[in-house]
Amino acid sequence: MMSNNNSLTLGIFDGVHIGHRRLIEKTKEVKDKTGQTILLTFAYPSTYYLNKGSFSGLIYSPSKREQIIKSLGIDSVVFLDFELFYTKTPLEFVRFINEQFSPSELTVGFNFHFGKNRIGDAELLSDLGHRFDFRTNVVTAVNCNGHRVSSSLIRYYLRNGDIKRANEILKRPYSIEGKVYQDQGIGKKIGFPTANLKREGKDMLIPYYGVYLAYTPKLGYGLLNIGKRPTVSKDDLIRYEIHYLNGDYQLYETRIVCYLLDFIRSEQTFNSVDELAQQISQDRNRAYEMIKNGDFEDGWWKYEIE
Repeated sequence: MMSNNNSLTLGIFDGVHIGHRRLIEKTKEVKDKTGQTILLTFAYPSTYYLNKGSFSGLIYSPSKREQIIKSLGIDSVVFLDFELFYTKTPLEFVRFINEQFSPSELTVGFNFHFGKNRIGDAELLSDLGHRFDFRTNVVTAVNCNGHRVSSSLIRYYLRNGDIKRANEILKRPYSIEGKVYQDQGIGKKIGFPTANLKREGKDMLIPYYGVYLAYTPKLGYGLLNIGKRPTVSKDDLIRYEIHYLNGDYQLYETRIVCYLLDFIRSEQTFNSVDELAQQISQDRNRAYEMIKNGDFEDGWWKYEIE
């Protein structure tokens, strides 16, 4: 049974970027001493449910988002069923929220919309708040490098290989995680063993194909390749594989996380595996150069479960 006087925030929070963090901080700031902080969300944005063909993928899976959000101090994350809500009028929506979660404070972004056909906005929410006895807090837009921060902007950066700008807005390194499986072992045969990841999550955004400098806690830095491996694979599958710079680890069936720190090069097709091996050697040199000149603070990974 949830207590009264709860402080709520609503939204998708994909990426949990610096704009989302403003909402979270405001939600915590206005909480009544006797209440809880509760974040209400859906597993996917509305475009996924209403026009899936135009949906470019999640930045983070729902479970990953929940983990990050709770690490930032929210007491409870509740995933609502989109099918039950997208036909509700704004009044029906707010009545449900009020009856189920007893808010005294409700914090939303400046561009928040709700109810059937998204006809409800922050102003209407504030008006309904007077009726249901909660206060509405509207958080203004956050800008970074001349752009308004949004999940769509992060998706754009990731799809174009601009990992450093994406990380700046995420306020943490973008991560890809999954369980290591046994593949063809081509990397080991040419002197650069890799761990192949079966990526976690459904309908995830696929970053720009290429080689990235990545980091895994306890395993160190590595070259993460994302793409179809055109030199050695003809099956058109997208693969995620990492070659660690300092060690050949036995990781089959191990769950690992790879934090993408910088972009090294685009995916290429080589005439032979020997050419590929030469390029990987150059990629390693470039990675060491990036590590030497970079500012990859350990604190970037402090919110993670290793």
